[in-house]
Amino acid sequence: MPSLPTFADGKKPSKTIHVKGGAAPGGDGSPEKPFAGLNEAKAAITPGTEVRISGQVTQGAYLSQLSGTPEAPIFFRGEPGAQLGTLTFDTGGYIVVEDLELIGTGSGHVLHFFFTDFMLFRRLTIHNAGLGSIKGSQSRNVYVEEVDAYDAGKASVHPVIDFVGVNTGHVVRSKFHQGPGVVVMVNLPSENGGASQKPLGC
Repeated sequence: MPSLPTFADGKKPSKTIHVKGGAAPGGDGSPEKPFAGLNEAKAAITPGTEVRISGQVTQGAYLSQLSGTPEAPIFFRGEPGAQLGTLTFDTGGYIVVEDLELIGTGSGHVLHFFFTDFMLFRRLTIHNAGLGSIKGSQSRNVYVEEVDAYDAGKASVHPVIDFVGVNTGHVVRSKFHQGPGVVVMVNLPSENGGASQKPLGC
């Protein structure tokens, strides 16, 4: 399948900061003094920032009200072999997350986003989810490409990927497997103009 258009096409970062697993606290984001985690790096992330992640950054991140712009998205990119803990986006948008392995704690969602707009998740491996490997709600223009998501519902029965109120975008060249029952749950328009959930895989 040829590449489909997304909001990030042709966009390049204007600056780069570094996050490295095992780095000493108090870094400044430079290659010599990387941040130890994404929460520590958040204040330095502005539109057009590329966040380069390396090593095993096991601590999860809750990123609220983090937004790029149409001209300057924010990029989270992994170096080869990079691993990251759970990742949550609460309100924001114009964000790209790519080339990472996301590993859950076995007690909640691994990749979770809500009240977001223009999100691109590409070339990710996502697993060890207590609930869903990917959980999205009340969001628009969400793009999922070349994602391998599996090993979900370890704490409670839950789909591997669960979209509720996620409108517009695409899911292509991706695999969802090893769930406790329903693998894919998405929101579909109902005849009365509302929305209904429908399982798409078992």
